[in-house]
Amino acid sequence: MRDLPLNSKKTDTKAVNNILLLSQNTAEKFTLGANDRLCILSLNSQNEIEVELKGEGAVFEYRSLATQTISQKIHIFHNAPNTESFLFARHILSGDSRANFNGIIEAGKNCPNVKSRQIVNSLLLSPNARAISKPELKIYCDAVECYHGATCGNLSEDDLFYLQSRGMTLENAKKILQNAFAKEVAREHPSEEQKEKWKKILFV
Repeated sequence: MRDLPLNSKKTDTKAVNNILLLSQNTAEKFTLGANDRLCILSLNSQNEIEVELKGEGAVFEYRSLATQTISQKIHIFHNAPNTESFLFARHILSGDSRANFNGIIEAGKNCPNVKSRQIVNSLLLSPNARAISKPELKIYCDAVECYHGATCGNLSEDDLFYLQSRGMTLENAKKILQNAFAKEVAREHPSEEQKEKWKKILFV
């Protein structure tokens, strides 16, 4: 299990650790202490990640985009009060691609003021593409804010019509909408350098 931050010096500000995962298989466990913050940005990576928020003020953020068959499992343990987590996954799937996202949130006993959000959006570009979202909430304490949401669908016909009415081809209109859908995943990731690497691989 990896403890964060890597040094033990205590400060009044959050220690921010950013991780970029690009087309790899990752199985990792992290432990976050008081006021630590871990942000993961993932592209087409098979991830099985466990994160324990064991210090007050700890924050975990996970942002992922998949454009191919993929399976991801993110398990978060809120074992301290005043901790936050955010899971944000998007899929752009064509052909026979399959995407599975399993987000598990546990809010432990005597851990009030936990805040957790889980959002999964899937864009299905073919009749055979499939996306499965399996959110799990295990709440053992009162006074928490935990919610999840999932959407699944195709490109908006109205948006495609609008762009074509502005002189774009259907193919270019589809690309613009897909790019906009994808870019939203990384928009609030704190590392500009990692975002640029992520975008360069995605939008070649």
